[in-house]
Amino acid sequence: MIPLQDDNPTELTPVVTVTFIVLCVLVFFYQASLAPPHAEAIVFQYGAIPALLFGRADLPPSMAIGIPTYATLLTSMFMHGGWMHLIGPRSQWSAPAAPFLACLVPISCSFLERTSWCSCRGSA
Repeated sequence: MIPLQDDNPTELTPVVTVTFIVLCVLVFFYQASLAPPHAEAIVFQYGAIPALLFGRADLPPSMAIGIPTYATLLTSMFMHGGWMHLIGPRSQWSAPAAPFLACLVPISCSFLERTSWCSCRGSA
């Protein structure tokens, strides 16, 4: 859950944390507002898909977007699969480490997913 207070309170406003939360919520509501074909296209365009990241596949021209494929490692961090994924429990990271971990963890998971994806299909 979102911690409401800390044993070591600070006078600083958590601007980066609040910005991440607001962006995630805005992207979630945007995704939820789209009709099914458009919502699916957004996931394919901005989600981190291992086959696209490592050059094993390409999106159809009708779904092409103006950002490089590696940028989906960042854009996918703001996409959520449902309400529980959006509001589910979060780790309580220290304030200085939070922005670093908020980027490192999803990117690491994308690469881990790629490793699992290849090993279960017998290719490297």
